[in-house]
Amino acid sequence: MSPEPLNFLNMGIEIENTEIVTKIKKVFNKTALKKIIYGAAADLRNVIHERSMKGRGIRGGFREYSIKPYYRSRDIRPAAKGGRRKSIKNGAPMKTVFYEGGYKQFAALTKGGTLPNLSASGAMFRDMQASAISGLSALVGFSKETEGNKAFANNEIRPFFGATKKEKKELIKNAGKKFSALLAKEGLVN
Repeated sequence: MSPEPLNFLNMGIEIENTEIVTKIKKVFNKTALKKIIYGAAADLRNVIHERSMKGRGIRGGFREYSIKPYYRSRDIRPAAKGGRRKSIKNGAPMKTVFYEGGYKQFAALTKGGTLPNLSASGAMFRDMQASAISGLSALVGFSKETEGNKAFANNEIRPFFGATKKEKKELIKNAGKKFSALLAKEGLVN
């Protein structure tokens, strides 16, 4: 049987100085604390975006694009550059564009590179936002269902949504510094 986790109530510590209690309540009721929580979520949003733009996810580098031969409608934007556009049989214009080198070839020709960064149009990352839920919680998510679905599908193939252990430590450290500054401002710490 594991021991019960320690907390202030079990240890019998009481704070009797009403001035300190009043100041602590004042700090926790302030919008400044809400800003710290929201700021941590916004920092996480930025970490996710910056890491993804470098072709990295929460488990390391993203899986490369497919080199399996790929057909794409010629009407879909971005307009296909390169690829075979005429039928081999009769030379007539094709309704699709054929990329023998797969999506990797398509990406190289239309996006200017073959490093997956989950940002073909940029719409998904533009829609990713930090939102304050309450005074002590916030989240990172998507306001548009289409972009949320896109993120979900991308996350299945190339996990990117979240933070690594190292990133979590840094986010907590930064939020802690902001919280300490708030306590110092209120005269609760030196």
